[in-house]
Amino acid sequence: MLSKPETPYKPFPLFKLPMVAANEVMLCMPIVDIYNFSTVNSKTKGLVKTFTSQKLRYILEIRVDLFQDSCIEINHRKVGLWQIEIKSSEETDQDNYVDGITWNLFVPDVLASCMFQTDYITELFNTPITSFYFDISVFKSQNQLIIDWLLSRQNTIQDYAIVGEELVTDDFLAIWHRIPVVTKYLELHLIVMPSFQCDIAIKQQELCVCNAEWFTLDSLLKADCSRIFLDGSELTSIELNRFLRSWLLSESNRNLKSFEIRTNENILLEQVLDLPIEATDENELEERPIINLMRDSQMELTIKRNDGRKAVLSTFFNNFFQKFDFLMNVN
Repeated sequence: MLSKPETPYKPFPLFKLPMVAANEVMLCMPIVDIYNFSTVNSKTKGLVKTFTSQKLRYILEIRVDLFQDSCIEINHRKVGLWQIEIKSSEETDQDNYVDGITWNLFVPDVLASCMFQTDYITELFNTPITSFYFDISVFKSQNQLIIDWLLSRQNTIQDYAIVGEELVTDDFLAIWHRIPVVTKYLELHLIVMPSFQCDIAIKQQELCVCNAEWFTLDSLLKADCSRIFLDGSELTSIELNRFLRSWLLSESNRNLKSFEIRTNENILLEQVLDLPIEATDENELEERPIINLMRDSQMELTIKRNDGRKAVLSTFFNNFFQKFDFLMNVN
């Protein structure tokens, strides 16, 4: 009589392990497996919340992208990345390379599903949202609902991005005045209407403005940030000179460590660097050849603020983006 073949994998007695041992086992599991385990019943969900929430809170990073096709990324610094892509139909499905595990959810209501999944995951692991990217032109009628939902969960967030097209001033300000406290990185990726005017003071650590035609000299002088990057800026050479003079006198941007501006127009160095003689030393302006396929014709100048702080100014043509770059790095 033939014997019954042995099962290649025997059930693992997780519930019978001591609490410390069960905790260590679950901490070694991929996040998607812990999630699936929690959905078996209320007992398994309670087990996950009891054992893993305190330790995973500090090694998980959760990013939420609210776009036409939304996405939640859960990055476990030790185990890897799990991505949930939430889409309205399979027609929008594309093969995007992700170094990790990807789920595709096709649902009639992308926003509701994304909010539900985010609520479940952050509650399960007792972890806040780390990064939040928000297209305010996609969910126009629900923008305030989204903000209420986010603020009800947390008052601060590490990274925050506002994306939008054909924006008018009032629509943007309605969002801007209700963003949570951003502790590190703020990105504004806005395509605005010609009448758009925005007089805001930005105080985040790092600021990135894409399509920065609307970002004026006054906006730059008011930005109390350590790092600023402006892509597609229309600031003129004369305006950059005014910015540098203000920095040299410690009138603005005192906490600035790095400033980069990328523009389609060649920046006229003679106007930008027309600075007070006491701010520069003789022979400090020089052209330096660089071995870098992305950059041509770098020019550097070291300037000194009235409190002795120095900054190195650089200009070059960026071959990769086919644009002109101006950089300022404060020592």
